[in-house]
Amino acid sequence: MAYFTDFTEERAKQFEQQASESLRREAESFERCDTDGYLSQWASGVTARNCRLKAEICRAGGVSEFNGLYKGEQRLKARIVNGLYGAVWYVHENDQKLVNRKYIPTGAGSRVQKKLGLCERAEIAPAWVSDDNHVFRTGDEWGIDAQSVNK
Repeated sequence: MAYFTDFTEERAKQFEQQASESLRREAESFERCDTDGYLSQWASGVTARNCRLKAEICRAGGVSEFNGLYKGEQRLKARIVNGLYGAVWYVHENDQKLVNRKYIPTGAGSRVQKKLGLCERAEIAPAWVSDDNHVFRTGDEWGIDAQSVNK
């Protein structure tokens, strides 16, 4: 699937302008009809947030920050998926032998992660924004193309 690739300051400014226009429409709708126009007001707010997220990614050069799963300095081939009881790390079959598990709970406080010598670290990776304002990876789904962020 092809994603947006024009990650320039000029394009970021265009997204910011679109966001401002959406917020203006939201305010006008509220002034015009109070709460009767709540749906159009909500949609304008969602559109403004979407444009702002796109502008942030453009200014960052087409990347955003995500979490990665690490064992020591090694980035495991893993991605976050929706499990039965919430989000979990799904470990790629090639790396399952390193941790003897397929699914690992997410979160810095995970006892399972600590027991296995794992930790989550911030990383940057190619990204874009869905229509429902979810920032997602556009590169390798397992995070192999991500770069660790030193914090």
